[in-house]
Amino acid sequence: MRLAWHLQPATIAARIPFGRSRDLWSEVTRVVDAAVLTGATAAGLAAWSLSVSIAPDDGTALAAARWANETGDTAAALRYARAVAAPRPLAVVLEEAGALRAEGLHAQAHGVLAAAETTVREAPRELQLRVLTDRALSAARTPACVDDPEQMLDQAERLLPEDSGARPGPRLEVSLARAELLSIGGRLGELPASLADDFTDPAAPPGLRLWAGIRRAQQSAAAGRFTEAGALASQIRARLSAGLQTDVRNRELLFHHLFFLLIRCGELETALGMTRSTVESGSTGSISGLHTSTGTELPVGLVHAYAGRSDAALESLQPALAQLESHDPDNLIPLAAAAARYCALLKRATDPVMDLPSPLENSVRTDPGMASAVRYFRILASRASQPAATAAELHRYAAEELQAGDVPNALLGFSAAALRGNRASAQELAATAAAADGVPANLYSQLAAGLLTDDIEALIRAAEQALAQRNSLLGHGAARAARILGDGHATRAVVRRARQLEHEGFRALSPLNSVEHGLTQLGDFERDLALQAAAGETSAALGRRFHLSARTVDWHLGRVFARLHVSGRSDLRNALSLLAE
Repeated sequence: MRLAWHLQPATIAARIPFGRSRDLWSEVTRVVDAAVLTGATAAGLAAWSLSVSIAPDDGTALAAARWANETGDTAAALRYARAVAAPRPLAVVLEEAGALRAEGLHAQAHGVLAAAETTVREAPRELQLRVLTDRALSAARTPACVDDPEQMLDQAERLLPEDSGARPGPRLEVSLARAELLSIGGRLGELPASLADDFTDPAAPPGLRLWAGIRRAQQSAAAGRFTEAGALASQIRARLSAGLQTDVRNRELLFHHLFFLLIRCGELETALGMTRSTVESGSTGSISGLHTSTGTELPVGLVHAYAGRSDAALESLQPALAQLESHDPDNLIPLAAAAARYCALLKRATDPVMDLPSPLENSVRTDPGMASAVRYFRILASRASQPAATAAELHRYAAEELQAGDVPNALLGFSAAALRGNRASAQELAATAAAADGVPANLYSQLAAGLLTDDIEALIRAAEQALAQRNSLLGHGAARAARILGDGHATRAVVRRARQLEHEGFRALSPLNSVEHGLTQLGDFERDLALQAAAGETSAALGRRFHLSARTVDWHLGRVFARLHVSGRSDLRNALSLLAE
């Protein structure tokens, strides 16, 4: 029986006395075949059993725990799995460990799996494989764990069935577990070459194929092969848009990895669009196969932080920090806090939220890429009043990332240091970008060439590419360098273009810099003058209207344009047209 109103079951159950509820449970369970129940129904039956102090049978508890894990209700999964009396079936133990891992409690998950070691040898081979891979990954995430994850995966490989070529699922699961171990160890260059074939193998399970593609794309991005990484990311997003049947935690991890992959490829606008599409169900291009448990605040805030848009970043990062305090399975608080501190500094604001501690920072081993992102933002936030010292620290950071085989972070650090006047970083930026490919490599090559050879045109091209990717801070910095270099040394058209790009980047950094805000700060005369000029009125016509000379009109317009951060009539007209869209 299914009740139409979703509150009816709870309301009715609450009004039934305990004894009567137990009697009803006894009557119902006599005629219900637990083996044919759906996951949701099994969970309902298990919850009912526990409410009348009766442990659900093993089959019902397993189905209920599995369904709870699939739907993201880890608390219920733990409740159902732990209700089974010892010795518990290995499948039930795996569901408990899965719920703990989904909550970021890897040490507890490892303890649960280690305690079941005596029953593993007698279990079916499929369950043995799952125990070994899950235990290896839990051990890898647990600091100072005594288990050797590599050794466990070696054992798992020896258990692979001989027909794994025809059924690639088990082999691919072990291969992906090894890829995760390498990722945690910062050894993306050692990922198995077979991942490329696994991504295109139609016989492999769809979810595992996506993970193979993500790992391969991460490897390509780390090596500076941005064209290949971007193409793989596009294919993965296309497959996700077509729909993916998998559990909530898996969709959350897919989003997490794909988002940071796009960030590393410099595709800030794409990462922002993907984030918004995950919650806009039914929207054009929405990606129904993704999920983010903490909402869009953190990823949106990080995109704006990387782009230097401090106001927009803080607007999202502050609520994200509050959410992460209560639920942070992936240990993202250090990154959110570091980005927020940097943005608060950019905004010249002090906020007690920025001083939040990072309680989970050392409790779980995270991927080196995450720790590198935290370090990057902390460097930017630490020595704002000492640009030379900040540049030196950024140079050291980038050099260490390059030595570790992480090209995206090296480019990020060298470019930030180069724009702060560190010439050695500009030289390293040129060499690193020359060894990479794709849009980021071209952008950083143009930036390095402009800074090293005083090439104004190269700096302008770098600014244009950065602003096209909505990297406001990088675009503004490159355009500003071009404008300073061009003053007195370049044609008026070149200087005007540099100034136009500098204004465009500056306006994007904060709402307070926008034309919309600037217009509200003007008097009626100045606002009317600016709007009429943007509409195409000449200075002579405006002079006749306001009873001024054309030269006086131009003087007033020059002041107005400076306050609006535009370079002239056409720039103001373009900015106003964007507001109208």
